[in-house]
Amino acid sequence: MATKSVIGRFGTVLLCDDVRREINNKRSIMGNFSGDVLVSAFPAEIPLSFYIEYLPTGEDVDIGLEIQLGTKKPIRFNTKIEKVPRGQVAVFDGFKIMLKVENKTELKLYAVINKKRRLLLRKKIAVGQLTT
Repeated sequence: MATKSVIGRFGTVLLCDDVRREINNKRSIMGNFSGDVLVSAFPAEIPLSFYIEYLPTGEDVDIGLEIQLGTKKPIRFNTKIEKVPRGQVAVFDGFKIMLKVENKTELKLYAVINKKRRLLLRKKIAVGQLTT
């Protein structure tokens, strides 16, 4: 279900290992986390990337993206979407981070538009059985 905003709406939001830009406006998404993020033990370092589709109304939009672990202070990324023709999709896919996690927690991804926070994604990070 898309998240509505005052200026547009968000479509697909994925947490993954990596997003690669390909020719012909395609993206290759590697290691999509379809459920919780599982690690073999804590502390853990987890390479993460995001794939986020935004359907704007054709206006320039300043969007902040915030990543929050548990109750820690959010990490903020600021970005700008130039005018995109109505019906076209703007894609955020250049955010790659190495997340250091000390214990079981929850990761939240927010979009901030016009000082309003919108939750886009929520994942638990826990110790679990890693499968191939």
